Amino acid sequence: MDSVVANIKKDIESKLLDVLDELSAEDKQKVDEFKDVRFLHPQLSSSFKELLEAYNCMEPGDFILVAGSTGVGKSALAEQFKLHLQKNELEKMETDLNYNPVVYQNAYQSESGSFDFKLFYENISVATGDILINEKQLVEFLPSGAVDVEVFRKKNKTVRQMRKSVENSFERRETHTLLIDEIQHMLSLNGADQLKDRMDFIKSFTESAQVRIIMFGNYDALKMSSLSAQLGRRENLIDFPRYKCLTEQELEDWVNVVWNCQKHLPLKYNDTLVNHYKYLLQYSCGCTGILKKWLNRALIKTLSQGKQEITKSILEATRLPDKKLSQIAREIAIGEKKLEMTGVDEVTELFKGACVDFLSDDCEEEQEPAKTKKKAKKKPGEQNPKRHKVGR
Repeated sequence: MDSVVANIKKDIESKLLDVLDELSAEDKQKVDEFKDVRFLHPQLSSSFKELLEAYNCMEPGDFILVAGSTGVGKSALAEQFKLHLQKNELEKMETDLNYNPVVYQNAYQSESGSFDFKLFYENISVATGDILINEKQLVEFLPSGAVDVEVFRKKNKTVRQMRKSVENSFERRETHTLLIDEIQHMLSLNGADQLKDRMDFIKSFTESAQVRIIMFGNYDALKMSSLSAQLGRRENLIDFPRYKCLTEQELEDWVNVVWNCQKHLPLKYNDTLVNHYKYLLQYSCGCTGILKKWLNRALIKTLSQGKQEITKSILEATRLPDKKLSQIAREIAIGEKKLEMTGVDEVTELFKGACVDFLSDDCEEEQEPAKTKKKAKKKPGEQNPKRHKVGR
């Protein structure tokens, strides 16, 4: 299935590149400008606010996971959050060119299937601003106190050495926050034990490098939440939802998203796109990232045909294939199910038999418990004390 989807995606992109080459320089500029369009919308603003609150409450060893479906806009959120943190540090960054408070890095998937930590550390070093990365050597000492000369003779660094180099770079650059996008690539392992090792790495790296780690990933990254109680205690999970339009307000928000897209379209007749908001909602799965790339393709096709309006037929021709949409829909359904409230029964079970009624919190008043009367011991055949009927 993955190979089929990859081929479909490749075919779409290759066809678009052929069409793009045929456009005039003016039309190519219009396409590039529309691709760079970014704007805030309610779901992005809400997730940004939640992320900022969680960030300000972080303690040493904590980390944040922002999870959402494919194409929901996680990378846009990471970009906005990085710019926000840098804005607060702008004055110091201008006076001290060595200062790099926030580093953003994508956890690229390795061709071999196993995550390449050496490449990951090398990319972080580049993002931090280091130079001559492959030429640096860490000085190591023997038990006698002498310098280990053999280390300098080795051409290839070990993963441990590269990690230490990154930590030293963070210290020199005074980096305090590391944003890791597509974190699910780092966690794509077969065994739960290996996965737990990766999460232990993140926890220890947070402490040893003295940085706050914020991870962004799809719903596959949720598997880290159930590994251990220790990891769960340190993790702060933030859901970045798609537009489900379960309420009138959310439907109105979606219409505004489409309207914001159409007003940036470099077309003469750009006021008709919002008429197709239902079609755009259905075949983007409510994800703004999928919608934006869809409109990028639609714009290229519109300009290639010499038109000045994105029509319904163009939207039908440029939307994702049914197989790809079905796969995305399945992943969203599984991920959203994982996010549902679970574990309540297990928590309640911990207090089974306790003299506490958790369902009546509002009725908890300071009252003395009712005293139970002790039954007096009676002799066999002795009657219980009671008032006898007298008179008529």
